[in-house]
Amino acid sequence: MALSITTTYAGKTAGKILSQAQLSSDMISNGGLTVLPNVQYKAVLNKFTSASDLVVNASCDYANAGTTTLTEKVLTTKPLQINTTFCVKDFSTDWLAHEQGVSAYKEMPKTFSSFIIKHYAQKIAEHTEQNIWSGAVGTTGKFDSLPVLLAADSTVVDVTSAAITSANILTKLGEISDAIPAAVKYSPDMKIYIGNADFAKYVRALGGFGASGLGASGVSNLGSTFFAGQALSFEGIPLFRTNGLGENVLVAAESTNIFYGTSTLSDQNEIKIVDTRETLGDLNSRFIARWEGGLQTGIGADIVYRINS
Repeated sequence: MALSITTTYAGKTAGKILSQAQLSSDMISNGGLTVLPNVQYKAVLNKFTSASDLVVNASCDYANAGTTTLTEKVLTTKPLQINTTFCVKDFSTDWLAHEQGVSAYKEMPKTFSSFIIKHYAQKIAEHTEQNIWSGAVGTTGKFDSLPVLLAADSTVVDVTSAAITSANILTKLGEISDAIPAAVKYSPDMKIYIGNADFAKYVRALGGFGASGLGASGVSNLGSTFFAGQALSFEGIPLFRTNGLGENVLVAAESTNIFYGTSTLSDQNEIKIVDTRETLGDLNSRFIARWEGGLQTGIGADIVYRINS
């Protein structure tokens, strides 16, 4: 790739920049899951369950009762990186050339240096969000997504149904709601995760334009204009709209039951823009970002996963 950058960021400042970039994913920054920082390759998630017969009638003697079980899941992170080379000479005839100075050994325009840092930070956040919902560890630059983990977990409550439309979305959300285990259904952290396409169908239905809409004019007789970006819920369960989730897929889970592991808050994390002119004799600079990311769920039996039949 052409272009170059001469500014260098490393160490703690670098970690902060990359942390802010990756953690800007909607799922992460808006509380859609639980972040486990400073994970180096693997983290063990312990799961503790107790039997329903834990409480018994009192007696004068000690009587051991109830069965408790301690199991574990392992969250494995995958090392990820961005490596890009820019050449400084490409700016010599550009509108930013005045920032390079008059020397034959020109420097990268500071305006572009600032821009590329911000742009790549946005790309890291976007990649993280998409990876959470559509990644597969066998694909370069990806780790296993939440749908991959849910499909592989036999304890997850699966709901298979026909495609979602604005005419049937209330019914489809009802199927999800009915399948959520009673013990966690109204947990403070319970959410129904929904993609933009299906969220729009819900708004349309509530606006009165679906067969299951609330009258011809919808909520407060406003049609679909009732929606102005506010939070919506279904039967008291918040809908978590996420850009990365595709159409016809719904997930109901507690945000404290989904975990994202990352190294971006550790000292080993780095983001660098390295000028190689003095060491390699070229006119290039390299953009280097390195971090780790991975997903895991806690108790699968408390999660509902809906796909098309």
